[in-house]
Amino acid sequence: FFILVTNLIGTIQVFDQIYVMTNGGPANATTTVVHQIYLRAFQQFQMGYASAMAFCLSLIIFALTLVNFRLRKAVDY
Repeated sequence: FFILVTNLIGTIQVFDQIYVMTNGGPANATTTVVHQIYLRAFQQFQMGYASAMAFCLSLIIFALTLVNFRLRKAVDY
């Protein structure tokens, strides 16, 4: 369960590979949510919008963790 949740969080929060290899790619084809947060905060200086995006991302991760927790309980029976 722990490995599943930490891998899920790591998968959603991929940033460094995107930034180094393509920087969002042609026409933002390879961008991720975390890359968009970075662009809004540190290149466009829209800190409020970036923090709202980060908060929504944390809610999504929390919801997916709860779903994994519930599914784990259902499988344990």
